Amino acid sequence: MQEREIVRILLHYGDQPASWENHGEIPIAPLLLSGLNDVSFDDPTCLSVITIYREYIARNELPEVRVFITHSDRNIADLAIDLLATKYSLSPNWNDEKRKIYVSHESERLEDLVYGAIYRLKKRKVEQQIFRIREELKTETDEANMEIMLANYQKLKDVSKLIADKLGTIVIK
Repeated sequence: MQEREIVRILLHYGDQPASWENHGEIPIAPLLLSGLNDVSFDDPTCLSVITIYREYIARNELPEVRVFITHSDRNIADLAIDLLATKYSLSPNWNDEKRKIYVSHESERLEDLVYGAIYRLKKRKVEQQIFRIREELKTETDEANMEIMLANYQKLKDVSKLIADKLGTIVIK
């Protein structure tokens, strides 16, 4: 889910300037991907899209959306079409003369969208590692290995808490 959100942001906003960074001279795609250098993608189709973006960025270019929509790999094309399709539309009744209710668009809060997506993906990856260590601890019999695993577990819990603080979420576990 978080991996698809990263790809969705890249497809929709990757070529737009990150106005909050360096006077808006940096496009969102390289900024977003630089925040994910230490993250591995599990979904092979999302990984393919990320790889294409990284290849273009290495040449100081950005891929156009049509690269993905018309891609020879049907999975990439289907993913791009699915993520580019607008699933919801705002009723014109919300902003009529009578109600005057303003509903913001996600493009107005791109900084939060980009960093939130990065942190949510990293949080999920950290939680997966925590779960894996918990499962391994159940079967581990070597005392030295258990200590190493517990130290790693504690470090990951601290990282999870830091990410949760950035996201503004409360961790109860």
